[in-house]
Amino acid sequence: MAPRARLAQPRLNALLLGVFACATVALTALGLFSVMTTMVRLRELGIRVALGATAKDLLQLVIRRGLAIAAAGVLAGLAGALLANHLLAATLYEVNPLDLVTLTFVALSLLAVATLAIMIPVRSSTRIDPVVALRIEL
Repeated sequence: MAPRARLAQPRLNALLLGVFACATVALTALGLFSVMTTMVRLRELGIRVALGATAKDLLQLVIRRGLAIAAAGVLAGLAGALLANHLLAATLYEVNPLDLVTLTFVALSLLAVATLAIMIPVRSSTRIDPVVALRIEL
């Protein structure tokens, strides 16, 4: 059997794993964006602005909340990855399933994606007029 033919299935597996990983990151970003959009309470932010909060204060508040959610998700994902590493060990070639560099890179990448997903609703919420925000019906 030719070397190319022997590597065809592992290459296909790696390609599929990469495609599904990218789709997972995209769905994670979309989900976090959706959660952050619904979590940003315009009425609350309007009250904070009316009481003297600056746009920087609002930005820090919402980013802190969003990153707390993202950090909890990343920690749960890392715990799941560490628990399931024996299942993936057969598909990894010359890579340790407990590779700390890879796990750290993935965790930081997911936090970066989460930060970008958080920034979109935050930017729009910090520009709100307090009078308009206070008139919003719940």
